[in-house]
Amino acid sequence: MPRDKQRRGRRGKKSGKGETQDAPEQNYNEYDSRGAAEERYEPTSQQEYDDPNNYYQGENDWENHNFSRAHYGRLDPDIQQYFKGVESKLENDGFENNEERDLFLENVYAEVDNKELQLTTDHSCSLILEKLFKISNEFQLRVFFSKLPGKFIECFVHRFASHVCQTLLSLAAGVMEQELKGENVIENEKKEGEENPLPSMESMFLDMCKELQPHWNSLIADPYASHIIRVILIILSGEPLESESGGKTTVRSKKSAKYNEEHNSTALKALTKPRQVPPSFTKMLDEVTNLIITGMSDVVVRSLAVHAVASPVLQLLLVLQSKKDESLNDDLIDKLLMGISSKQDEVDDIGRRDNFVDTLIKDQVGSHLFEKILQVSSASLFQLIYTTYFRGRLANLCQHPIANFVVQHLLTNAKSEGQLEVMISEIVPDFSGFLMRGRSGVIRSSIDACVRLGCCYKEVVKGICKAFGANTMDERKEFVNLVIRMQSYDRYIHEPSKFHPQGALMLQSLLLFPEEHNSLVMNSYLSQPLDSTYSWTLDPIGSRVVESFLTSPNVSLKAKRKIIRSFAGKYHEMAMDKYGSHIVDKCWAVSDIELKEKIATELVLNEKAIAACFHGKFILRNCQIDQFKRKREEWIEKEKGVERKKEMFKDILGDAVYSKSKDQKTDIARAKLPVPSSNLGDLGFSESMAPEAPTEKKDKRKKHNPEAMVMKEMDEDLGKKQTYVSDEIDLLFKKKRKLGLTAHTNNESDHDNETEDDDDDEEEKAEKPAKKKSKKSKDLLSVLDAIDATKKKKSKSEKKERKQDKEEKSKKKSKAESKKEKKERRKFAS
Repeated sequence: MPRDKQRRGRRGKKSGKGETQDAPEQNYNEYDSRGAAEERYEPTSQQEYDDPNNYYQGENDWENHNFSRAHYGRLDPDIQQYFKGVESKLENDGFENNEERDLFLENVYAEVDNKELQLTTDHSCSLILEKLFKISNEFQLRVFFSKLPGKFIECFVHRFASHVCQTLLSLAAGVMEQELKGENVIENEKKEGEENPLPSMESMFLDMCKELQPHWNSLIADPYASHIIRVILIILSGEPLESESGGKTTVRSKKSAKYNEEHNSTALKALTKPRQVPPSFTKMLDEVTNLIITGMSDVVVRSLAVHAVASPVLQLLLVLQSKKDESLNDDLIDKLLMGISSKQDEVDDIGRRDNFVDTLIKDQVGSHLFEKILQVSSASLFQLIYTTYFRGRLANLCQHPIANFVVQHLLTNAKSEGQLEVMISEIVPDFSGFLMRGRSGVIRSSIDACVRLGCCYKEVVKGICKAFGANTMDERKEFVNLVIRMQSYDRYIHEPSKFHPQGALMLQSLLLFPEEHNSLVMNSYLSQPLDSTYSWTLDPIGSRVVESFLTSPNVSLKAKRKIIRSFAGKYHEMAMDKYGSHIVDKCWAVSDIELKEKIATELVLNEKAIAACFHGKFILRNCQIDQFKRKREEWIEKEKGVERKKEMFKDILGDAVYSKSKDQKTDIARAKLPVPSSNLGDLGFSESMAPEAPTEKKDKRKKHNPEAMVMKEMDEDLGKKQTYVSDEIDLLFKKKRKLGLTAHTNNESDHDNETEDDDDDEEEKAEKPAKKKSKKSKDLLSVLDAIDATKKKKSKSEKKERKQDKEEKSKKKSKAESKKEKKERRKFAS
């Protein structure tokens, strides 16, 4: 028979008389099994932190610092029983009104008085305290906070008390914001014997930070205090403490966030927004950053950077300082990268490299820190990091199971077009090798980087075609099938595999390329048989790609409506499917009035079956099928009005968005990298390389030299402000009011009677900017007047209907009265 599980320690042992002995306080190295606890990494005495490169040799003050664990005695059993009753009251929300709840809280805090430290270190009562804080008022939180000075470090490194402190600090952030805004904070009467007034939450919080000053570098590596240090840094910066999505944040794990969501922590919902902070907090954040930087020797840096507990704190500090002080942030990055700025005068890249930084890129923990460094570094420092550690090594790093994620962030955070072109030219020849080794994320990051900076489309598309073996015209017809399955052409024709999520994401990103570069994807999809494309709409992965076809701004309207017509006869089945119903919504949004009528007619024929389905009833509501059956003319007028508004915003806002994106692209190109050194060899380029002279005439087929572009871009300034396009709608509305013009259009019926293909061609031609600019004012005025005319027409029809209803009612009433009179006459005659 299996033996019963026994807890290790003296509690499980029996004395000679067969009696059990009381065990001491629980071992703090045990796993924190509380539901709301954050998952943490904690090494045991037998298994220290991994040190494959012997970077941790030597004595480290931060690691050998032994904090005294808080122990303030055991709670009385009666107190524990009392708090269990408090917990049941809180969970059941057994309060009839707010007055009863406030009275209950006053009684509980009266019982808590002078027992705060014992309660925070107790396993069960610490959880109850966290729940109690979430419904407490500002004064009660301040009173509890005032009992902790001098004991913060002991509580922070305690297994249970650390969670109580985290919740208390998170809620204290809201109290400090109220104090800053001057809002009324609840004050209670002084107790007898109290002389000093209760200090503000801000002053107590700053005093706590000063108390922690000698121990910052030690606390960030403590498995229990690390998450509290992150909370303090976020409070000082004013950033949100919680995520709106409810997922994993910089402070809480997924497990902890899920616990709060299930237990309806409404008090923490206010923490999802940025907060106002006093100037003293910004100053304190800079002091903390300086203390951490100055307190780290090279040995300590190497230890903390790859430390599973301390590294997230350094990552958070980088992100927060990047929004406040770029120079201070660069100092911290320079410290983490072993003084890379001081080595930039060395000509040889190998001479500038540090072996530890190479290890950091490939380390399971350190790679996350390096990704943050690439994200927040300035343009000049980013260029220096690239030329030192990545130039000429990208292909090899992409093959590494960990370093490839760092390369993805390098591509994502490229600062200029020329810089990205150099990177793309280096990795495109190895796309096929990336697919074979499962490094598809590098290819997808390349696509996303091209979309962001607006360059290298042609090179990336060619590299992807070569990687999937789609070289001939027949092979390229199967391009979408190859990419979504992440298979080469030879493997696909023999044994097609299932849809791959990475392949679907890759296709969605490719559809954001300009039309001339995404035509390969579009033509391949349209060449597929109907049964194949229809099966995509019912697949959880394939349906996402079909949605992208219909929503991408770079797919022509003619191609979108070809897809919509291909699903004719299948809409009722798609409406009843979990994934297909979303496709119906997207098709409806893109369709014109004629296509909408066809879709609605098909849905009406199968209305009963669709209404009985959970997903189908939403389609009937979105398409307004009930109105389509009963008042079709009103339904048509309403849909026409929606279509006119779309066209109006497409013509006006479309131009504004287009010109704005163009300006943004220009600004990105202007944000060039300042030259760290006048010596071209320092940048990894030959001395003969020089910026090309600008030419007046543009050559469309001109080939760019990526390295020359980088040099040319680095000579320009960084700090140009972005120009914004003025709101053309407001200008045109003002123009209409000034001129007092009215326009009447009689071409609506002719426009509705055009054939489908001619209509699509004309709409595509109307997208050209030259025609839009010449007819913009007249078209807008005519559209506005047409909308006004439609409203007047609708109001007239409504008045007419009301008049008819009144006449019918009066006729019925007169008939009833005449019948009544006849009956009375008959009675009188009889």
